[in-house]
Amino acid sequence: MSSSGNPGSPTNSDDALTLELEHLHLDPKHEPHPALLLPELLAEIFIQYLPPYPDCPPLGGPDSPKHLLKVCRLWRDVALSSPALWRCIQIEKPRRSTVLTAEEWLSRSGAAPLSIHVEAESLGSFAQWHDRLFEVSLLHRARWEFVHWKIDEQWIPRVSGAAPTLVELTLSATWQPPSLRSNIVLHDATRLRAVCLWNIGYRLDSLPWPQLTVLALLNTDLADCMAVLSTAKALVHCKLYLRDVGDSAVLSRVPTTIELPALETLLIDLNYHRIPDSDWLAPFVLPSLRNIAVCHPLLGPRSDIDSVRLQWLQSLIQRSRCQRSLARIRVLWEDPDNATVNNLLGLVRTTFGGAVQVDEEEDSWFVSRDADWREERYWVEPRPTPEEET
Repeated sequence: MSSSGNPGSPTNSDDALTLELEHLHLDPKHEPHPALLLPELLAEIFIQYLPPYPDCPPLGGPDSPKHLLKVCRLWRDVALSSPALWRCIQIEKPRRSTVLTAEEWLSRSGAAPLSIHVEAESLGSFAQWHDRLFEVSLLHRARWEFVHWKIDEQWIPRVSGAAPTLVELTLSATWQPPSLRSNIVLHDATRLRAVCLWNIGYRLDSLPWPQLTVLALLNTDLADCMAVLSTAKALVHCKLYLRDVGDSAVLSRVPTTIELPALETLLIDLNYHRIPDSDWLAPFVLPSLRNIAVCHPLLGPRSDIDSVRLQWLQSLIQRSRCQRSLARIRVLWEDPDNATVNNLLGLVRTTFGGAVQVDEEEDSWFVSRDADWREERYWVEPRPTPEEET
């Protein structure tokens, strides 16, 4: 709530200031009155009050930077002159109020790099405002640093272009067969390190694959992803959800050996309508592999002989010579009540369960997980039951 008077002197908003100091974890009895703090110091306190960048605060409520505008004139002036307070924007439902707020924040953020997260698709009543938000955000693309967007397929060519400040990109769209997808192509993306493409087309010249350290390709064909992985030598974390083999001509040009010397984490799942009859893990050599999550059809050929059923996974570990670094194996399954899968899981535990932690996860969670799959908590925290997830 604003008050009249000199911005540099105490105001009649002392009660509100005391509440805000407590919200910022400051003791109003021992801290100097905010009016006595340098604006630069006050601005830094405000920044520390927000989630750590690039995480986004809510657009409204006591945890939003907008709340700072209501306390007193001093706080309002400092907040409005601090671009870093307004650089992170997250919208779950693009409607008039949220999009107009986003436009205000983009203006207030000045020249600061941006973190933009848009979770909703351009559907129904959201379409008009979703489209407006996209158009406005495009005007600031030179400042995109962290972008996470559920995007309309028709916009992909417009996302393509220069990306000089982009560090992390997550794009998802509604399902289209790979042959009908528009390919994203970014240039001048020298800072790009982490990419997730979900139902998004790509090719060898789409991205600077050799400099990426994190890559997730979801609903992709084996041929397409192998072609880019053969160039992505800096990868540390990789996640793949495979739909089919794809173009045999493309696959025939992929190197028979794909060595990723820095890769520590590999998650690989597939559409169960296309069970492989050959070893899709065969090209990989992963000497630094520490964590692997793999769906059960990729463990080995279907067989009644136990020594054969894990053949593909065993071969990967042996040729990679990663026995010492390997710490965790997670088996992804489709049907938790499938006796065959349960028997297979028991076989994995018997074969690898000495120095290696073996567990399992329902693969319906595999695609929906966002960034936590590359973090330690994915492997150590208890996973929710399907009832808890819903």
